Amino acid sequence: MGHEFAGRIVSAPVGSGLEPGQPVMVDPRIYCSKCSRCAVGSTHGCSTLGFKGLSGTGGGFSEFVTVDAKLCYPLPHHVDLSLAALIEPLAVAWHAISSCDISDWSNKTSLILGGGPVGIACALVLRAHGCKRILVSEPSSARAVQNHQIADAVFNPIQENVGDRCRELTAGEGADVAFDCAGAQKGLDAGFDALRYRGLYMNVAVWSTPVSQLPRSCPGY
Repeated sequence: MGHEFAGRIVSAPVGSGLEPGQPVMVDPRIYCSKCSRCAVGSTHGCSTLGFKGLSGTGGGFSEFVTVDAKLCYPLPHHVDLSLAALIEPLAVAWHAISSCDISDWSNKTSLILGGGPVGIACALVLRAHGCKRILVSEPSSARAVQNHQIADAVFNPIQENVGDRCRELTAGEGADVAFDCAGAQKGLDAGFDALRYRGLYMNVAVWSTPVSQLPRSCPGY
């Protein structure tokens, strides 16, 4: 673990623009730069995509870690590194929400599947965009406590039917947008079930296993 992190440069290649002591935010992705996806600039879709801290070669919990200089983003020297570590999940969330191409969130209900760092970041960014209602599906009781501070409702998908709960809170319609921050088949099933007619399903997660099947019936189609 430790794939969302910031730190200070110990040494850097000549000409990199980095210097010892420089605080940086790290893009933790590991990609090949050679496959057809990387060749067109879609490095986030690399066929061998990995992450520092999850795929080997060290991470944010290491005392020292080697990172490609181009994946280190310089920060002001006075920056609080404990806050800088949040840049990566916030950037992921901001990109996902911007990709929805919704100009007005004031009448939208959003469902977030998975209330971890990226899920919480999505909730914060949606709040900044003025989203009307934010719902979160999260099975961990510890994470649920955190999510209750920023969401309008938090469901335990083990104990509750997420789709039914979303419809209860939206006059039977369902969520306008579902953000998948979990990358699990059960979350996918619940998210599609919770969507309103012609709702939008935004996948944010990197899946560790392939999708086994798409829901047979989905009101979002």
